[in-house]
Amino acid sequence: MSEHNQEGAARETAYDVSRPHDSLFRGVFSDQAAAVGLLRGYLPESVGVRLRWSTLSLQNTSFVDPELRDSAADLLYEIRQHSGRRLWLYVLLEHQSEPDRWMRWRLLRYCCRIWERDRRRNRRRLSLRPIVPMVLYHGPRRWSWPREFAELFPAGMQQWSWLPHWEHLLIDLGALGPERVRGELKGRIAQLSMIAAYRDARRILRDVLPLLGELYRRGEVDDFGRLVLYIYATQKEEIREQFAQGLHRQVPGSGGEVMNYLEQLVEQGRQAGRQEGREAGRQEG
Repeated sequence: MSEHNQEGAARETAYDVSRPHDSLFRGVFSDQAAAVGLLRGYLPESVGVRLRWSTLSLQNTSFVDPELRDSAADLLYEIRQHSGRRLWLYVLLEHQSEPDRWMRWRLLRYCCRIWERDRRRNRRRLSLRPIVPMVLYHGPRRWSWPREFAELFPAGMQQWSWLPHWEHLLIDLGALGPERVRGELKGRIAQLSMIAAYRDARRILRDVLPLLGELYRRGEVDDFGRLVLYIYATQKEEIREQFAQGLHRQVPGSGGEVMNYLEQLVEQGRQAGRQEGREAGRQEG
């Protein structure tokens, strides 16, 4: 890789490396095939069979509160049903250290923002477009909170008809276990890598290595680099060294200079994140 290309790549990836979960999530699941694999794999069959998956398209927007973008990322997809009607599939990635009791509240706010945007653009429409909300969680602790919004209210009032009764879907990757992760190749690698960021890294990354080798042999080098960079950014040095050795066996020529370059990008991302934090602190002061 030339010095010029390295400098350009460093500028492009430094900010992403400082937010590795967001970067991986958006980078992988902005691809239609990976998104279809994820959504089709986890949506209830009664919903999935109604959808024309070839019509899935990503909407280039985000509804997450700015102050929460270090712990959450979102993707909004539009898709047609076989009837011709359209709906939204909204996926919120949560990568906090603990499950959030108020996730239902935040997710409902984000859905309302989607409807508000749609209403501004389509004033003549007489009905709201349905949203299927999904939370993708990969934190170290299993998700323990209910998904029904009404359960945020006192127990004796939860059945009142004038309260919102609304539930989101949940993909708790840690509770699923690696063997039950669904989707196409790079989508599965992304999910496994997110699990490994918080638990059982050695065992899971051993399973990831042959999948990365297959991805590289397919010629999907950009996605290969994005996934390896995520693993480097989220693992300790000891794990990274073992991973690099295994990766070199799977993909001859991927070690040495390439790994040193990835290390440089990770460090540049960390420095960019620290600088951003210092600047934010100065602005608040």
